[in-house]
Amino acid sequence: MKTVLTTIICCLSIISLAQTTQDSVVTGPNNANHVWYSLANGIKASNANDTWHLGFQISGFQSSILFNTLAGDQIFVYPKGDKQSWQTVDTAGMSTWKALYNSDTSWYYGALNANILLSDPFDLGWGRYNMTTHQVLGDSIFLIKWADGSVQKLFVEGLIGGSYNFKYAGLDGSNEKTAGLNKSNFTGRNFGYYNLISGETIDIEPLATEWDLLFTKYTTQVPMGPGATMPYGVVGILTNANTKAFRLHPIGNPETYDDYALANGPAAINAIGYNWKKYDFGTGAYIIEDSTVYLVKTAKGNVWKLVMTGYGGSSTGSMSFDKELLFSTSLTEARASYMAVFPNPSTGGTVQVITDLESDGWIRLTDINGQVVAQQAAAKGLAQNLVPTSTLPVGTYVIQVIGDNEVHTQRLVIY
Repeated sequence: MKTVLTTIICCLSIISLAQTTQDSVVTGPNNANHVWYSLANGIKASNANDTWHLGFQISGFQSSILFNTLAGDQIFVYPKGDKQSWQTVDTAGMSTWKALYNSDTSWYYGALNANILLSDPFDLGWGRYNMTTHQVLGDSIFLIKWADGSVQKLFVEGLIGGSYNFKYAGLDGSNEKTAGLNKSNFTGRNFGYYNLISGETIDIEPLATEWDLLFTKYTTQVPMGPGATMPYGVVGILTNANTKAFRLHPIGNPETYDDYALANGPAAINAIGYNWKKYDFGTGAYIIEDSTVYLVKTAKGNVWKLVMTGYGGSSTGSMSFDKELLFSTSLTEARASYMAVFPNPSTGGTVQVITDLESDGWIRLTDINGQVVAQQAAAKGLAQNLVPTSTLPVGTYVIQVIGDNEVHTQRLVIY
């Protein structure tokens, strides 16, 4: 009997563990470290955030190039000439040039991609893709203004045969160096990194399949009045390229919220970001935004609930949170009990909830804020349960089937 039901509705593949775990990630004093984190397995890697200057995209086709601005260094595209101006670049008028920054909404637009010509589908900002040769050839010169005020020039010559080739020198051409970063040396990672001071490539990221969240300091544009922003270093959480996070606010009871179905649609990598916390000058401590839930959908399709609970400030860089796996795409024989809801969406009246529990349990219906609106018993084994919904207003609800050692969850829409 259990095999029959599994065959009918195995496509649901819903496993809700309903177990909250408390955890924290420490980025260190002054938030000096990047920390890559897996929701399933914890911290995967930690590395000082000042060890690199350029980050080159390894996977994908966007050829994104990052520039590290966390130490106060800036990068500008040279506005008075293209690659032919390498020998004659100058800094006249530099105070009026607009500094470039990595996007904090997508990994695919680094600082060196910021001057992309949107009307040209083959333009990448630092260079242009050639459809015939499948090479990206550089066409822009960049000037780096280091935090100490000195200036250096940089030219990314191209991405050819899987290798980024570039050169950099003093403004007057002194100490010119040519370098390269081969993608094959960073297979499986999102980015490979390079230190312009030491002249070394750096492998600091874990495999892209091993992490979901990056706890880090990054630069964003903060509001400075009507229509005005300024770049500012903030501390927060960015998601992996194939991971999506969704902010839900206000949520009446974040502890009981479990509607994983809202984890859909496009999402920026800063969907969690930094402003889940706010500094209280009166108490000298950080206040965590209440009534807020983040749903994080991993590359595998699993959905986690994340509730931020604390921030220790720059003295420790500790970020605390509760996490709970709401939905997993895993399908194992050990958990072959399932539920099905018909009709769904429903016009009201009555819905059928088919259950196949290992023990006697119950069915619980909650609204989007986690408030219980109906509850009834569910018998052990294969059973058809009728749940009255005629008194419920139109909206989205969550049905849970709960046994001794199992909880199954599905969204119900009434219209």
